[in-house]
Amino acid sequence: MLLYHRESGGLEKELQQMRECMPVYYKLDDGHGYGAEYVMDAEAAFYTSNFVEAETIAHEARYYAREKNQWGILLAVEFLRMRLSLTRGDWFETADIGRQMVDLVRGKRIYLLQHTVDLCRSYAGLLLDMPGETADWIADGDFTKTRLTFLAMPALHIVYGRYLLARGEYAELCGIAKAARQMSSVYPNLLGVIYADIYLAAAYHAMSKEDEALSSLKSALDAALPDRILMPFVDNGGYIKEMLSRLAGKELYTDGIARILELHGDFERTREKILREHFPQAADVLSEREMEVARLAAAGLSNRAIAARLFLSEDGVKSRMKSIFEKLSVTSRKQLGDILKL
Repeated sequence: MLLYHRESGGLEKELQQMRECMPVYYKLDDGHGYGAEYVMDAEAAFYTSNFVEAETIAHEARYYAREKNQWGILLAVEFLRMRLSLTRGDWFETADIGRQMVDLVRGKRIYLLQHTVDLCRSYAGLLLDMPGETADWIADGDFTKTRLTFLAMPALHIVYGRYLLARGEYAELCGIAKAARQMSSVYPNLLGVIYADIYLAAAYHAMSKEDEALSSLKSALDAALPDRILMPFVDNGGYIKEMLSRLAGKELYTDGIARILELHGDFERTREKILREHFPQAADVLSEREMEVARLAAAGLSNRAIAARLFLSEDGVKSRMKSIFEKLSVTSRKQLGDILKL
């Protein structure tokens, strides 16, 4: 979808074109890209929150990609399966799929796809608000030596933008998101535009630029909701849910926002379950709110940025930080990050 979703309101037409055109293309190019139409169908089902359908079609796409040794298509399927397993709260499967992706690249010696695997695994960590799991070359922000092609750059900007958001680097995020939006508008890659506008909305909101924030969020909703594309907003719900509620209160996008907030609430509970069960070092001693503060602090956010993110006062953040340090017997945010594996 990142490559081929072009027109707001045109997703179903694009899916039908893929179903009709790809079989002809395979005959002309000896099966290159085999399974692509199934991947796009599965992704469309996922982004519109039809998770059971997405998983069913993903397995079909997986079969076809393996049949013709289409490893790039297979990685796209495996990334979607990672997203689905996270949605279910199955961290063991998520991590296992990530390891399988690494083994595939190494075993088949298709090193050109190593950075693609890094993107997928990094984004899974970012969905759990664990920026420390981001690949070093992505976190460094120097993409001059990336193995990704130009067509894959929107995916890189989606991952890096979320990394900057998790780190509270709002000024840099605004610059990157604007550039990413312009790049994604060339083809256009509409999904890249949607994510860029969501990131801009979140960054502007954190910087108290509310008019710009709401304008960017409206732009994203205008582009996404005609096709019922919801998951980019769900992914970033923690940053934009207050703005979404304000827009719904003005009777804008009411049904779409209600579904987004419902899905975000479900995923927040799932995320907390994963963190509690698989990253439990602090879960037994910290309250839920302290855990939120602790993860953001360990990720490098200032007290002011944490306050803006969680709608707390700076004094409230300071008080919770003192409690966190005392309960965990740490004296620095680095030590806190070591405990939380960030």
